[in-house]
Amino acid sequence: MVWNTGDQIGENGKYTIEKPLEPGRFSSTFLAYYTEGENKERLVIKALKMFDGKNTTKTPAEIKDLNNKLHKEATRLGQRDHPHVVKLIDEEFIETDSYENELVCLPMEYISKVSLEDLDKRVLPEKEALRYIRQIGEALIAVYKKGLVHLDVKPNNILIRQKTDEAVLIGFDFSRAPSRGFRKKVELLPPMDFLRWSGIGRIKS
Repeated sequence: MVWNTGDQIGENGKYTIEKPLEPGRFSSTFLAYYTEGENKERLVIKALKMFDGKNTTKTPAEIKDLNNKLHKEATRLGQRDHPHVVKLIDEEFIETDSYENELVCLPMEYISKVSLEDLDKRVLPEKEALRYIRQIGEALIAVYKKGLVHLDVKPNNILIRQKTDEAVLIGFDFSRAPSRGFRKKVELLPPMDFLRWSGIGRIKS
C-alpha cells in the first residue's frame, strides 16, 4: 500500500484516492477521482509498487530504474491515442510517499472492471471472440509502432468497455522496447497451449 482512501495527491491535491486496485508485477494501481468538480470523474493512478511479496522495500537503485520504466511507458502511451490501448489522460507527476521516496505517477483512464477473464464464465459467440482478437491485435501493432512490445497479453490484461463493448489492452509492466535480435529471443506460446493454460477455450461456433 502506498496511499490510503481519502489521500490527496498530485499538484494541489488534484486527485483523491478512492481505493487500491489489483496490482501489477511492478506497479500499484489506485482508483481515484478529481478532487475538484461536482461529477467526481474517476481515473486510475499507476505508481511503482514499493513492496514485493515478502513485504521488503525496493532499493534506491531499483526505485530509480522502475521509475524510469514508468516514465518511458508514459512517454510511449502519451504518443498513442488508440481505441484499444489504455489512455494516459493527464501528464505524469512525481509524488512522495510516507517513506520519502519520489514516485512517478501515471494518471490513466478508468475502464469498468470487466475483463476477458470474467467473460470466460460464459460461452463467447465466435463472432464476438474474433472481434476481441482483432481489436487486441490492432492494439499490439499500434504500441509496437511506438517502440513498445507488451509481452504479457492475457485475459485479465484485456478489459471490455461496457458502453461500446470494445477490448482495451492494459498491464504494461512487462513491456519493453524491441532490441536488435529481439525476434530471435522471444518464444511464442502456441494458441491451443495458451487456451489450455488460461482456462479459455469455450467459443460458441
